[in-house]
Amino acid sequence: MIKFLKEPLKKQMRKTGMVRELEIEKKKLRNQIGNLNSQLNKLKTENCNLKKIITNLEAEKIELKHGLSNFIESKFNPLKNDNDNLKKENHVLEDQLNNAISVNQKLSERSALVAQLNDRVSDLKKENHVLEDQLKKTQAKNQNLKERKKSLKIENQKLLSERTGIVGYSLKNGLRGMSTDAGKPAIIKYILENVDKWNSKILDVGFGSGVYGKLLRAFLYQNIDGVDVYEDNIKEMGLDKIYDNIHIKNILDFDFEYYDLIIMGDVLEHIELESSKKLLSRFIKNNKCGNIIVSIPYEYKQGEAYGNPYEKHLQPNANKEYMEEHYPYLQLIDTSTIPRRGGIMATYVWNKYMPHID
Repeated sequence: MIKFLKEPLKKQMRKTGMVRELEIEKKKLRNQIGNLNSQLNKLKTENCNLKKIITNLEAEKIELKHGLSNFIESKFNPLKNDNDNLKKENHVLEDQLNNAISVNQKLSERSALVAQLNDRVSDLKKENHVLEDQLKKTQAKNQNLKERKKSLKIENQKLLSERTGIVGYSLKNGLRGMSTDAGKPAIIKYILENVDKWNSKILDVGFGSGVYGKLLRAFLYQNIDGVDVYEDNIKEMGLDKIYDNIHIKNILDFDFEYYDLIIMGDVLEHIELESSKKLLSRFIKNNKCGNIIVSIPYEYKQGEAYGNPYEKHLQPNANKEYMEEHYPYLQLIDTSTIPRRGGIMATYVWNKYMPHID
């Protein structure tokens, strides 16, 4: 087809005068083709060289990979292991730190507790000094009491030595009023449980033959006064040695500041009802005493005795109902049978913790 086309073209070119120019162009094209072939060969050569370089680079790459792997194994892996170990050590240190924080908190709490204990120890030392001072005072007081007890024993022996003669003389001559034993245990029990031996002031009203004074002295009670309207035979019976102070007065007219205990043993029945009520009311309402003991025989008539007009009973109808009606603030603590002569001796008490008179 090309050949077929070329021939007419040649004829045409010859006819137009262009053949020579075509030949020149053809030659140029051949030269260009030769140059291109030369360049192609160079490129092929360069391509071969590049392939070799690439091959070498691949080989170097492989060597670098091996080198990197060896480097990682020789350098990185130990570092990684070290890092893992450091993490473990870090966890251990964190646990130790938490433990240290906990211990520190406990130490702080302990420090606060120690401070409190030190304060408490300081307070206890102060209290101990106070107690030591109190102990010294108590020891001194105890020594004084021992000396007092010793002197009381001597005095008691002296009184005992005089007792036989005094009692015999009083019985022989019928001196002053004698008191029954009925109700005395209950009275002594109440006094021992409610009245201090050393500091209390006691008033024995209508002391008669001094039975209550003697009983209280036997139990080492210290401050005992007596008041009685009848003044005969006091020294003959040694009553001035039993009581610290003896007042010869009618209790209805006797005024005083305060007694911790007022004993009215076999007294109330010797005073008229209204006077008795006013007397007890004065004791209680005017805060004259802390305790009152009243012993009274139920339904017992008696006239003058031992030449003493005050021995007559002015409330002979007294009994439980009578006492509840007229002395409701008194508390019954004992009823005992009177030896030999029969009848009932009732014991009543009042103290500042009981209801007062309206």
